[in-house]
Amino acid sequence: MIIREYDLVLDEDTKHSKLEIKQSFSYNQNKFDGADKICNFMRDNYQLHQKADEYVYILAFNTRMWLLGIFELAHGTGNKCLVDVRGVFMRALFVGAQSIIMVHNHPSGEVEPSNDDKLINQKLNEAGILIGIPLIDNIIIGENTFYSLNSNITGHIERNE
Repeated sequence: MIIREYDLVLDEDTKHSKLEIKQSFSYNQNKFDGADKICNFMRDNYQLHQKADEYVYILAFNTRMWLLGIFELAHGTGNKCLVDVRGVFMRALFVGAQSIIMVHNHPSGEVEPSNDDKLINQKLNEAGILIGIPLIDNIIIGENTFYSLNSNITGHIERNE
C-alpha cells in the first residue's frame, strides 16, 4: 500500500486551503485494525518513540480502515502540544475520511494520559459524532509502550529491528 503524508497549504492564487503531498512511501500493510499495528507503523516510519518534543498526527481512514492519509497536526515542546479541533476535521474532510485516529508521543516515555489528553479526546469524540467522522482512537506512544485512550489498554511496541 502507498502511504501519503499531506500538508494543508494555501493556494497562491485563491488563498484557499488545499492538500499537498509531503511524502509518499510504500508500506506492507493495508488494514490498520489495532492500536498495536498503528504504534508499530508510527514507530517504524516516524520514530515517534524517540522524539524529544511532542508530535501529534492525525491518521484518516476509509470504512475498511485503510489509511487514506497522514497529517502532522502539531509539534510542541517536551511536554505540551496545541491541538486545534477544527484543524483536525478540516484535514479529515479534505481526504474523504470516514474515521480518524489521533497519535501522539510523550517524550518522557510514560504513556499515562494527561488531563489535556483526556480533554482533547473528549472534544474530538464529540465533534466527530456531530460531523460523522468518529474518532476511533487516541493513542499515546512512549519509549516501548503505548496507551489507547478509547480502549483503555496499554501495550508494548513490537520491535522489528
